[in-house]
Amino acid sequence: MYVFVMKDEMFGKLQPTTVKMTHWSCVLFLQSPALLVQVERTPWCDDFISPETNLLLPALIDANHHGFLTINSQPRVNAVPSTDPVVGWGNPGGYIFQKVQVIFYSKCK
Repeated sequence: MYVFVMKDEMFGKLQPTTVKMTHWSCVLFLQSPALLVQVERTPWCDDFISPETNLLLPALIDANHHGFLTINSQPRVNAVPSTDPVVGWGNPGGYIFQKVQVIFYSKCK
């Protein structure tokens, strides 16, 4: 069973052919800035990792190492000014509150 249909160039130059390779491709994508081998994108993210994701990076890498394909996340933020360069958004003078969230695919057992 396939989690998703692979199309040409979905992971950039790296084309995984097994579920295990797909997990490693996601780990490489998360670690790409620090590695010589880079995964340019995934089927659910065709852009660079946002600075906000770096707050959860060790946990996301660990989850992908253990068989979860993380596809979306947000860190816990409590009363951070809306002008914060990493997690801020909206008009100045506001505050950001958000719960931690990780969306992932996993294999049924």
